[in-house]
Amino acid sequence: MPVGILLLVTFVIVIVCWLCWTPNNLEVTVTQDQPEAEPLDTRSAEECHISGVAYRENGEYDKAIAESTKAIARDPELAKAYYNRGLAYTAKSKMTNVAADDEQAINDYEVSVLHNRKLAFNRDTEFARPYGNRGLSHQMKDEQDEAIADYTEAIQLDPKLAFAYNNRGSAYRKKNESDKAIADFTETIRLVPELAWAYIGRAAAYNDQGEFDKAIVDCTKAIQFDPKIAVAYNNRAVAYYCQGEFDKAIADCMEGIHLDPKDADIYHNRGIAYWGKNEFDKAITDFTVAIQFFDPEYAGVHYNRGGVYYIQGEFDKAIADFTEAIRLDPKFVGAYCWRGVTYRKKGDLDKAIIDLTEAIRLAPKFAEAYYLRSEAYEAKGEKAKSEADFSQFGKLCDAWLNELESLRGKK
Repeated sequence: MPVGILLLVTFVIVIVCWLCWTPNNLEVTVTQDQPEAEPLDTRSAEECHISGVAYRENGEYDKAIAESTKAIARDPELAKAYYNRGLAYTAKSKMTNVAADDEQAINDYEVSVLHNRKLAFNRDTEFARPYGNRGLSHQMKDEQDEAIADYTEAIQLDPKLAFAYNNRGSAYRKKNESDKAIADFTETIRLVPELAWAYIGRAAAYNDQGEFDKAIVDCTKAIQFDPKIAVAYNNRAVAYYCQGEFDKAIADCMEGIHLDPKDADIYHNRGIAYWGKNEFDKAITDFTVAIQFFDPEYAGVHYNRGGVYYIQGEFDKAIADFTEAIRLDPKFVGAYCWRGVTYRKKGDLDKAIIDLTEAIRLAPKFAEAYYLRSEAYEAKGEKAKSEADFSQFGKLCDAWLNELESLRGKK
């Protein structure tokens, strides 16, 4: 075949192959759309902030947060952008109950004030809620000082925020500052006169102070407002048995158990009332129910069951319960004291003295511990140590009586 013809044939074959291949290739090329570049956001920090405010006022909180964040990126010292974002986080937290939103709201508020002190005088009540929520979070972790600080900030931002007063009262009571607790519960009641929980909290603080009549009045008031709160009956039962009205205490505990059958504290308190009536078997039953079924980590129940076992002469069981109470609460002075007394009853004077010495170390002004150790030393024949402890017992009793007279004089 001549060369010219061969070249022509080859050229035709190449053209045909190209035509067969090209459509698919072109199809792929056509269908591969290139993404369009996002338009450059050239807005100023102020413009982003204004947009963020508009979104927040329209209830679009995520968009408000995003816009405020852009404003802050453009101007990290734009205080009002932090402020607006904080308000958006606060509004969002009302719907989500997410702790991180409250925390971010607080952070933004505090940064806004750092950049512009004038914002501190806005006292926007919206920011009170995140502080209150964070306070509750601290309180649930037993961080009472931090909780009080947050509740105080919430109250400064919104002096009518009743729940902040109520919860701060609970935190103060946890710190054994019953006067402050009573003041906060009283303010809560002034703001919300029908809030049963405020009466219950104040009643508990009155019980702590030994003002049992006032506690009974408050619990009764709480029950009138909400007769289905078991704690109100329980707190009134405490006041009744402290006044020696054991039948009334037992009746209230019965009602409390009916309303909340899994509250270990109510069984515990009914056990104490039965103990007061010398119904020791019933007392032990209630203490055991509280321990076995509801709260095995309740040191006070072990302590009181140990006390009943001691009265019944079951000293080994008593020691076991006092020991468990100490394990659960290594600073439980009463448990050391009464385990020491029980050891003395069993004739183990050395162990008795060790426990009573520890009780004195933990509570140097606990007069009864000196008296009991004095008796243990006397039984052991260590007269000088016995007399020294008895002398200290007398001094502490005199000091206590003088203090009592002083307090009566102030009234």
